[in-house]
Amino acid sequence: MSYCVHCGVELEKSETKCPLCGTVVLDPSEPAPNLKNVPRPYPKRVEQLNARINRQFTSVFVSVFMFFAALICLIINFLTENGLSWSQYVVSSVFLAWVVVTGPLLFRKGIILKSILCDTAALLLFLYMIQQTDGTAAWYYAVAAPITGLAAAFAVLIDLGVRAKLLNGLALASSIVLAAAVGCIAIEVLTDLYLYSHVHLGWSLYVLIPCLCLVCFMLILRQKRRLNAEVKKRLHF
Repeated sequence: MSYCVHCGVELEKSETKCPLCGTVVLDPSEPAPNLKNVPRPYPKRVEQLNARINRQFTSVFVSVFMFFAALICLIINFLTENGLSWSQYVVSSVFLAWVVVTGPLLFRKGIILKSILCDTAALLLFLYMIQQTDGTAAWYYAVAAPITGLAAAFAVLIDLGVRAKLLNGLALASSIVLAAAVGCIAIEVLTDLYLYSHVHLGWSLYVLIPCLCLVCFMLILRQKRRLNAEVKKRLHF
């Protein structure tokens, strides 16, 4: 057992410097131990706690910055126009950005799922503020809200599939491509119903057909183990 030459703290053999004062440990009478195989005398909670403190500090800093940015816009808008007009767009945009940025910093477990739900709610609120400002609500309920909800549903299903270990590798890639293709179909259907009151598929089919071909190719490739291994080797998966 050795002691720190500077402060006298008792040192473990795995220590390379004093945990109290930081003095480098040098003992010429003993061979240097293999630190890779020596258990660490202190828990790893210190690193976890530091990481949590850094995340909290970042979220607080971003929150304060965005709050004052929105407040300044509100004050300028009110002083120049004796009311609130364009500042509502700024405040709703800042709120959306705040949710997107700070959400992953505040959550500990289920970060992706919780972030998807919070981002979807913030985006719906942002779009709702826009339709409240311009006075036309039809596009919000007919196009914006359904498309946003559909995209969120696809993202949640894919995340649950990954967490359940049902989707990985080519299966995950094919599910993302398929979701994008179905999303394009839904966008054109909802847009046609809103603008023309009838559906006439056009550009979305040009997206759907190659996406389906790509999905079929990836699923076939997934079943061929040798070919799948060769592709992963070539593409460095």
